[in-house]
Amino acid sequence: MRTLLLQILFTIITVFGIEILKVGFTYLNDAIDKFQKSKAMIKEVKLNAAIDKVQGIVDLAVTSVADAYVKGLKEEGKFDDVAKQLAKDKAIEIIKTYLPKNVEKTIVPIYGDLETFLADKIKQSVDKTKNIDTMIAATPVEVTTVPDATVVNTDTVA
Repeated sequence: MRTLLLQILFTIITVFGIEILKVGFTYLNDAIDKFQKSKAMIKEVKLNAAIDKVQGIVDLAVTSVADAYVKGLKEEGKFDDVAKQLAKDKAIEIIKTYLPKNVEKTIVPIYGDLETFLADKIKQSVDKTKNIDTMIAATPVEVTTVPDATVVNTDTVA
């Protein structure tokens, strides 16, 4: 009799425990959904999307200025501080041409001055490009010459 009562009590506690957990998890899930739909979360998502868009435009502008302006001056040995400033100004001009107004409106209240923000992003992009160029230059490539053809052995490329 006592065993039967314990089994019944255990069953009741288990059923109620599962229901309590179910209600608790449902409440927690609803709270998370509500937060994700909140203005703060929407603002965060918009800011991240705006920064991603700016970074893409900055990378394109830096590449464009490097190819059209910087590369030639470096080859001539004329890439000085004045030329660096001019290159940055050209990149900012390109960025502003392609930067959507809604992206600018999202970034300015958070980061303040747009020019300073863009200058920082340009510096990051230039540094990233330099690092990639350095890694490419340091990557060993084994070249084997065959009569009438040059073959690159990609198995040894790191």
